[in-house]
Amino acid sequence: MITRIFSDHLRGAVGALALCGLVLAGCAGTKEERVGTDTSDACYQYRVALDATGDFFAEDIMKGAVVGAIGGAMLGLVAGGDLKSAAIGAAGGALVGAAGGYWVSRQQQTKDKQVLYNSVLTDMDAELIKVNEAQYALDQLVNCRKKQARDIRQALKGKRIGREQADAQFASLRGKLTDDYTLAKKVNEDVQKRSSDFLYANEQINPGSSNRVKVQAQQAAARTQAGGNGKPGGSALQKRNLAEGQAANQVDRSALQLATRAQVISNRTNELQTASLNGASVDGSFG
Repeated sequence: MITRIFSDHLRGAVGALALCGLVLAGCAGTKEERVGTDTSDACYQYRVALDATGDFFAEDIMKGAVVGAIGGAMLGLVAGGDLKSAAIGAAGGALVGAAGGYWVSRQQQTKDKQVLYNSVLTDMDAELIKVNEAQYALDQLVNCRKKQARDIRQALKGKRIGREQADAQFASLRGKLTDDYTLAKKVNEDVQKRSSDFLYANEQINPGSSNRVKVQAQQAAARTQAGGNGKPGGSALQKRNLAEGQAANQVDRSALQLATRAQVISNRTNELQTASLNGASVDGSFG
């Protein structure tokens, strides 16, 4: 009888999780819906490259949120004994999983600070490689669109096209920029969430670091020129084995690198949005 009751409640909890999953997952759409099918677009390859990096960030974030939601639902079921409690627990657990869940998970794996710090550092190394790839792809996309804007203005200046044709070409370009922004916005949101998770971990390892890292990252990102700064790939990832103090210091440096790259991605995304609204025009500044 107890087993049957628990089974019934468990099925209800799974149903609650399914509903919760709809909220968490959102509507990413197919690859064709995200990047389009116009392979004649000179910038298409960079849209594909950016979308490919987005898959990584979105998948990891969802795994953390789903694990948190499952744990929350089970706790809610045990504590409240009903479907409502499970649903509330699922929602709460999802929030924990999506916020500080990474640090909590790492802490649960070991109580040895040296091992813990080196594990976080190894994760940051892997994350930085992917963030660099995302920034590089976004840089390439923005630079490609800027070239298209310059080409239209040069054609107008050289009288190869008239003003009406130039305006029409810029209208088409703004449509593409709008699609670019939609794609970049999703990638940027996921990168920012992941970056926040690592900044939270760094704050636990180096108390008081959050505000300093954010300010320094904004300053460093402002100095970063468009293009050529994010580098795809990187050196082979190796497991870290530094002394506790050294690992803590390196985590802080890596957190700053991640935060800087994330800020650059945010800046590039905003640049696409501005260009799609009014920057990409005959008299605009985009390009």
